Amino acid sequence: MDVKYSRIFGRRGGGKGMVEGMGREGKIGHDGVTPTEGWFIEELEVDIPTKGKHYSFPCKRWFSRDKDDGQIARVLVVEDAQAMDYKPKVPHEVTIFTGDVQNAGTDAKITMTVFGANGYTPDMVLDKLEDRFERGREDVIKIEIEDIAPLKKIRIGHDGKGSRPDWFLEKDRDDRKNDLTLCGEVGYPLP
Repeated sequence: MDVKYSRIFGRRGGGKGMVEGMGREGKIGHDGVTPTEGWFIEELEVDIPTKGKHYSFPCKRWFSRDKDDGQIARVLVVEDAQAMDYKPKVPHEVTIFTGDVQNAGTDAKITMTVFGANGYTPDMVLDKLEDRFERGREDVIKIEIEDIAPLKKIRIGHDGKGSRPDWFLEKDRDDRKNDLTLCGEVGYPLP
């Protein structure tokens, strides 16, 4: 299943919720183990970027043993959803290598732009999760972008802010394991 996200609009008590499947139908429900397990779902949105599909399922039902019809799980059928098509996204991985020298890491906001023969992405802010972009680290960044292939270059930069804004970017690599050459420029051409 390549569902990017599902967004649920409604009110929920305790318990664990889940969304399963997404072929012609999907099942949504919760485990119902807590006394406040009631969950009212207004609408469920499901996005599948690699297929360029976005579904909005109107629900307007309780998922509760003591409300509505007593069901804590329901099957939602794709034919009942409002569907929207858009240009599919292509998954990529970029590995960023921060150098292993003193003060190589950064606390600045890192941005990346990918350029291809058929366009470019907007600046993407790369989340600074845990120890990302610190000395000697190899960070794998997973992105989904419109198909702009063949890729030509990647621009990586930072905003120069934070307590340690300097950064020693050693190299980066795309998901086909091509090292990107650093030429002392902001944009690095792909081989």
